[in-house]
Amino acid sequence: MRNPWTSLFAGAALALAAGRQPLALDAADRFGRHAQEVQEPVAPPTPANPEDQLRRATQHYADLVLAMDHAAIAALFTPDGEVAVEGQPPIQGPEAIRKHLESFKDYHVQAETLTADTVAVQGTAGRVTGTYRQRVRLPAGDIVEVSGTYTADWQRDTAGVWRLRRMSTKSGS
Repeated sequence: MRNPWTSLFAGAALALAAGRQPLALDAADRFGRHAQEVQEPVAPPTPANPEDQLRRATQHYADLVLAMDHAAIAALFTPDGEVAVEGQPPIQGPEAIRKHLESFKDYHVQAETLTADTVAVQGTAGRVTGTYRQRVRLPAGDIVEVSGTYTADWQRDTAGVWRLRRMSTKSGS
């Protein structure tokens, strides 16, 4: 039986990272007892290299996942952006994505390892593929670990901000 949690972060918001090195994150170490409040959009200094820009956008996404900032995660998507989880209908549009993520407010991301295996940019489009592993505390207190692969399709908007067009995941656990 599939864990219902996998449609949240294994499907919607799991696991992107910058670079080829795995990035081990721990919510308690990075954010203390309370998640850091993140304003949308956060625009770090823009590197000249588009691949590096996309790595930073991906890292920002990963930080929001760890903080479980549902509104800011949803705001990263294009107006027609979607989350696609294997075996489930896609969730389309930032508002629908936000509502879906908020339905998991009683779950807590404890740690994750995010790896980007490939980063490719062509003009204003980019794609990051990789693997994820995440540990989550379920509402009943059980701890689960999930892992799998993801593909994140990004689109740079007219202001130069990378937005997610599609985030798709495939669970491996």
